[in-house]
Parts: sequence; C-alpha cells; structure tokens
Amino acid sequence: MTENVVKRLEETIRRERGWLIASLVSSLGTAKVDLAEDVAQDAILRALSVWPYKGIPENPRAWLRRVAGNIAIDQIRRQARLVPHSEGLASPTPSESLITPTLQDPELDLLVICCDPRLHESEQLALALNLGCGFTAGQIAPLFHLSENALAQRLARGKRKIRQQSGQIARHPTRFAMRSRLPSVMRVLYRMHCSGYFPRTGAFVFDSVICREALRLCQLIAKFNPAHQGACQALSGLILLQMARFPARSDAEGKLIPLDQQDRTLWQKELIAAGFAALQDGPGQPQSNPLPSRGRDCSTACFGPHLGSHGLA
Repeated sequence: MTENVVKRLEETIRRERGWLIASLVSSLGTAKVDLAEDVAQDAILRALSVWPYKGIPENPRAWLRRVAGNIAIDQIRRQARLVPHSEGLASPTPSESLITPTLQDPELDLLVICCDPRLHESEQLALALNLGCGFTAGQIAPLFHLSENALAQRLARGKRKIRQQSGQIARHPTRFAMRSRLPSVMRVLYRMHCSGYFPRTGAFVFDSVICREALRLCQLIAKFNPAHQGACQALSGLILLQMARFPARSDAEGKLIPLDQQDRTLWQKELIAAGFAALQDGPGQPQSNPLPSRGRDCSTACFGPHLGSHGLA
C-alpha cells in the first residue's frame, strides 16, 4: 500500500470508530459499554485485514456497523448459552437494531452520557474523546500529562459510573438529560477544542482533527436541539476563527510561526466569515449559552478584532 492509502485507511478507521461505538451503545445500552468497545474493535480489526486488499468500501460506516452488529449478536448468543437455565434467566433476543441502528444521533447521545454529573470534568473529556470521538488511550494521555496506563485507569473508572446510568436517561439521554447537562457538554467541547489548539505534547503545534471533532459535535447539538443554538453558535464561531489560521500557524517542519510572522494570505477567509456570522448569531440566546465565558470572551476579543482589522472579516 502507498503512504496515501495507509493514511486514508487510518483516518477512516479513526473517524468511524467513535460513531461505531456510539451506535452500538445506543443499541446495547450503557450497561454494555465494554461489549460495545470490544465489538467495535473486532470489526475494525476485520476491516484492517480486508480493506487493504479489497479496498475501502464506498460506505465504510455501513460496512463496519453490519460487521459489528453480527459480532455483537454472536457474542450475546454465546453468553446466553453459558448461563445455566436453572438460574431462571430469560435468554436475551438480539435486536435487529444491532445491525441497523435506529437512532439518528448516537454520537450526541453518547456525549450526553459521558457528561454524567458524577464524573469529574477531566473524566468527562477523556470519555468523550475516547468513546465519542474514537481516540485511543495512547492518543489522549498526553493531553492530561498522564501515562497511557494511568489514562486507561481513569477511563475504566468513568465507564463504571456510566454503566450505572439507567432508566429514561440511559435510553434517551439527549431527550431527558440534554437541558440539565448542557453546561457540562459545552465545557467538554470547549476543552476538546483547546486540547487540539494547544496540544501539550507531540510533534505538532495543533491538532486539527480534535478541533474538527469539537466543531462537528457542536453543530450536531444545534441541529438536533434548536433551543440551544445560542451556545452552539458562540462556540462554533470561536472554533472557526481559530481554525482559519491553521494553515499559517506552522512551517514545513511543524514548528510554530508567531502571529506577527504568519502569512495572512494563508488564512482561510471562508472560515473567518463563517466564524463572525456564528458569533453574531450566538449571543442572541444568553440564557442557553453556558460556555466558559472568561475563556470564550477573552479569545473572541483577541482574535475577532485582529482578523477584522486585516480586512478578513
């Protein structure tokens, strides 16, 4: 395989892993989050053994979901056979939704689940990056100045608390918990963006993938929850303004280029325009704007006028 094919394969797997886990959790339930991860990993390993030779399918998401659903059904049936009938437990009947997901927004549901108020903010962020966005413990650990093992233990503790969620919140988290958990959700998305914009370790001065994930999830909230568009627009605007400078932030060797030395012709005018438009729309609903105001306002005050002063607004 060529280097470009390998890179495309890795990007496809990472991008779809988060959705795959979220979709499986929506079908299996929060009590089986570990099974969802195991099944997703098995499906990804199968893809890595098939796609390099047969090519990436036109719809990799559907391919992975079908394979993962079949694996989940096999495991559930296998576990049912291992349970003694004398215990009086009914054998679970695998649902068709394990193969064909029924929710329109499983990633958003999982993000809300990860923002359980019993979890510390750092645990919420780590779980959102791991379960909802598909990043591995090794990729997330540097963001917290932790070893991979320490981060894995933090994820395990958080998942134990997630498995304890039950009732309507576990089955329909976006519907029953979004309003109460929105401040936590938006803080996690804000910190997710900051983690990509200012990576603490690594070879790159920014990680556009994490920033794009924060933007995508923020826009997903706005799409399915019109009442919360004020908060989403404000955060989306900040992310767009900062992402607009990414092409000019580093040189060919990946080193940071100071702001006053950046080539402003590389700044992306489309993103800047979209960012200002979002910021103008965002403050219209202050009651639903629970972003970290000090960080958001400071960032916007620095970047907005600066970009506008160069005729890029």
